[in-house]
Amino acid sequence: AFIFPGQGSQKVNMLRPIACRFPEMIKTVDDAERVFWNQQEDSGLASRIWPPRSWTDDTEQNESELRRTDVAQPALGAVSLGLFRVLSRFGVGADLFGGHSFGELTALAASGRLSETDFHQLANFRGRLMASAGGDDAGSMLAVALPIHELERFVEENCPHLVIANRNAPQQAVLSGQDAAISDAIRILEQRGVRHRKLPVAAAFHSEEVASAAVPFEEVLQRARFHPTSAAVFANSTAREYPEAESDAKSILAHQIARPVQFLEMIEEMVQRGATTFLEVGPGQVLTGLIRSILEDCSEGATAISIDSGKPDLTDLAAAVGRLAVEGHPVDLCSWDPHGRSIEDDEDGMVVMIRGANLRPGEASARPEATVVRPPTTDTSSTPKVTGTPPIATTPVAQPVATGSRSDAGSVPTMTVIESQESLMKAIEDALSMQQKLAEAQRNAEQVLESSLIDTTVTVRPSAPLPPSEATSPIPEVMQELPATAEDGLMTAILEIVADKTGYPTSAIGTDLDLESDLGIDSIKRVEILSALRIERPELEAIPAEMLGTLRTIDAIVDWYREKTIEQQPTRSNSEVDPVTAHGDVSLPTEIVDATLQLLICEVVADKTGYPVEAIGTDLDLEADLGIDSIKRVEILSAMRQSRPELPAIPPELLGTLRSIDSIVSWYSDVIPNSEIAPEPPRQQPISTEEDGVESIIVSVISEKTGYPADAIGTDLDLEADLGIDSIKRVEILSAIRERRPQLPAIPPELLGTLRSIDSIVGWYLENSSSVATPGVQQETVTVAASKAAGQSHISADSTEEVTDFIYLDAIPVVIPVARRGASPMATASQQRPFHVVCDQPQLARALVTLLQSRGVSALSSPLCCPEDPQQVIGSETPGGLLLLLDSPADPDEAIRMAFRWLRAAGRCFQDADDSQGALVALVQRFDGRFGLEPVEAMVDSTDPAFAALSGMAKCAAREW
Repeated sequence: AFIFPGQGSQKVNMLRPIACRFPEMIKTVDDAERVFWNQQEDSGLASRIWPPRSWTDDTEQNESELRRTDVAQPALGAVSLGLFRVLSRFGVGADLFGGHSFGELTALAASGRLSETDFHQLANFRGRLMASAGGDDAGSMLAVALPIHELERFVEENCPHLVIANRNAPQQAVLSGQDAAISDAIRILEQRGVRHRKLPVAAAFHSEEVASAAVPFEEVLQRARFHPTSAAVFANSTAREYPEAESDAKSILAHQIARPVQFLEMIEEMVQRGATTFLEVGPGQVLTGLIRSILEDCSEGATAISIDSGKPDLTDLAAAVGRLAVEGHPVDLCSWDPHGRSIEDDEDGMVVMIRGANLRPGEASARPEATVVRPPTTDTSSTPKVTGTPPIATTPVAQPVATGSRSDAGSVPTMTVIESQESLMKAIEDALSMQQKLAEAQRNAEQVLESSLIDTTVTVRPSAPLPPSEATSPIPEVMQELPATAEDGLMTAILEIVADKTGYPTSAIGTDLDLESDLGIDSIKRVEILSALRIERPELEAIPAEMLGTLRTIDAIVDWYREKTIEQQPTRSNSEVDPVTAHGDVSLPTEIVDATLQLLICEVVADKTGYPVEAIGTDLDLEADLGIDSIKRVEILSAMRQSRPELPAIPPELLGTLRSIDSIVSWYSDVIPNSEIAPEPPRQQPISTEEDGVESIIVSVISEKTGYPADAIGTDLDLEADLGIDSIKRVEILSAIRERRPQLPAIPPELLGTLRSIDSIVGWYLENSSSVATPGVQQETVTVAASKAAGQSHISADSTEEVTDFIYLDAIPVVIPVARRGASPMATASQQRPFHVVCDQPQLARALVTLLQSRGVSALSSPLCCPEDPQQVIGSETPGGLLLLLDSPADPDEAIRMAFRWLRAAGRCFQDADDSQGALVALVQRFDGRFGLEPVEAMVDSTDPAFAALSGMAKCAAREW
């Protein structure tokens, strides 16, 4: 269904981006300009809709000019009908048409009942008649935020001279009447605390005050013609479809000026007729908000869409058209840019850049023989032939050409062209032959180099072993020798891996091609390929990270490995004959230890992130490349230390500097000996520090008390802000910790508020508990020095004897109530200021308002998707509080945006208020009571993850306000 807005939705520069892009809008406005009645011969209609820019700020004057009834109605009708023509460009149509007040006339033109020329003329006459109606006391209009049935009772009891002119929504209506009656209504509404707003209109429209305009407008309508159409158009005054009879239709349209607008009942009737999608065709989105509030009570699956939310581009139009297409309505999206370049389907196959590197000897296609003009044949029987050399084409000889013969001259090639072709082909053949010879020479050189490497390995071995000794033993062979295979073996392995990772066939991968520009292998893919190569060939050394950018071809990688093999060969021979004493410190080489740690860290990272192990490069940035933030980094290091308890904890101040797996491995290599982190060495029971024990106990207790998984609790998280642990829960957690470790001292109550994280608690225990300083002491034995540190001053500090059965006196925490600072926010709110209840469910909002009013609180309810600006609803006075609830809105995304606007509007008032004005802000969301931590299958149907945005809003407000 298409819904067209009425007077009040007009604004300067409305739908300007659409007019700049689509000629349909300009043509419609030009048609309206030709029939526009300009009495004072000043600026035309288009210049008032889109006024030219000037050096002075005349925005208010432009708005005032456009707000005039005789200008606003033809201008609003022109742009709304122009937008309808733009939608027709995309094939967007409707079965039902309707409008609000003046928008009903636009709906008749869009449906085809009225011609476009008649429509523009009627819009001019209607605006002029309504502008002059009513005389000096034309009256005014007042919008009131009350349910319809309550407003009807209010008018009947207090303002019988007013009428409900606009029944817009279940919670919003407009009163119309004389200025004196409107003033009396405003006074009574202010006494009762009901929200209201006087509308900036020229007269009391849709009441008897403007009935004088209906008769002349009906006379003008007699000149227009109503055409039959299959589309249904609904009338405001009856909330029913326009009759087919032309006379009846004209009468309804003429007297609609002085009759109330039953917009609420009209939308409900359209829903009953099967309307599921309502599109507001015109500037603004006032009707969209009203329709959404109506649909909440009468239809669950229907939606309302606007095209103009005020953005200075075509985003709103594109979003509306795209949403219609997504919902299944026929839309021709190609009409957005009909002259754009068509995209042709590329044929399947690999795209290869044509370069000299792709040329292979012998793969050139046969060259077609050029048609040449041979010289007269001579006897060549006596000429010896050279075998093994291909014959070279004889240079053609130009024959004399008769002057004036165009056909003969065009068919015989000239000597210069033929000679250049023959020379070019001969140069190419020579280059191919030279390339083939160079390739053969390179293979011979590689074979010689391979033989020399093998011979060197054999010759450097000692001819006789050293005499055996009982105190010595040869060091075990740790580093495996590179297999003495041909260089082609390594080349083949790299080619196969590249082909597997990229999808190129092996035959198409040239070893001299640039990995990035020719094969599209970026730095991430390069690390993945080299990791797969080392998995297949473990004896190969890892290429340093700083060298990866310099090795840009497969040949360069093979050359690097060949040079490393030559460098390592003498060292490996010497190591085989270098004995080491059996009683010395035998530690594994650094390379093997680093590889062990790398493998361990990669496995933990793969488990925590989901990446495959082979895809994790050790030189990748943990945060930028792998998406591992500081919390996930702490979780990974904790899991690694659970697997290898002998590894020390990395200080927190260094976590930010270790940005890759290589840097973490390097830190461990510098801090601890290699023998302590060997892959599988026989070792004694590791001695864990007391700090780790206390930390693990604290994490375990917090996990039990809060329900968070242990691996999700970061030791640097704020206990209250991040984990939701208040002071009472903190005392309970510390008591449970001391039940498990009675030797830990009690934290004084005055320090509880300063220890805001697990790290700070562990740090306090480190400074105040001797058990942390002496991790080797058994639990049943405590030194005298430790007992003195624990508070037993009767034992001498100089004594060195050990005391058993140590008795520890517990300190019992006592909760001391804090005195209240003045009156509570609710008490303050009940005395002076209103308390706003904003909810997407009107029944729930009314029930809460009733409950608050029963407790003496001046409460007001407002719909979440209010057609008015939340800042205007709240006003400039500081409210007593805001209760914002999200129960089950039809559009969660729109609900969250509106919730943010309400909270922002309230925040401006709260920030401007002084400290003496207490207030309460509460945000309530339906989120299964566990913040989405339950499995998906356990959630109820009404739970939407988007509702968690309220928690983030509450945290931000708590910090910013």
